[in-house]
Amino acid sequence: FNTILKAITGNGVVKDSGNEMAITANGLTISVDTGIAFCEGRIGQLKAAKTLTLDAAADTRTDLIVMRVDAANRLVSIEAKKGTTALTQTEMIYEIPLAEVAVAADGTTTITDKRQFIYTPKQVMTKMNNITAGTETVYARYA
Repeated sequence: FNTILKAITGNGVVKDSGNEMAITANGLTISVDTGIAFCEGRIGQLKAAKTLTLDAAADTRTDLIVMRVDAANRLVSIEAKKGTTALTQTEMIYEIPLAEVAVAADGTTTITDKRQFIYTPKQVMTKMNNITAGTETVYARYA
């Protein structure tokens, strides 16, 4: 089943699902809102906001908020990676980025959104039907 999902979806947060896993911060407390995401053919869903607490920083550092798929243990989780923006993307552990968080020595945080959005096949079909019916327009932009 994962192979089928991987073939028809990309990696990323599903557009218009819940609150699209939006990230907010209150000092060192990070909140990841509700939503659905696909990662390497696996699906993760947050039905309630997830709270992460970041460690204080002696000097400014950047943490990465990710959705992690652990295929060996059949787990999907939301994690904070301290002091790195590197993703783990192996056959057994695969991460997609949700946000980078700059943590200052005074405890203030600045979020940079890193979510990539995808549309489910049903959402794509709905858009295509709307375009064909003339109720939605597509605009192309050329570089």
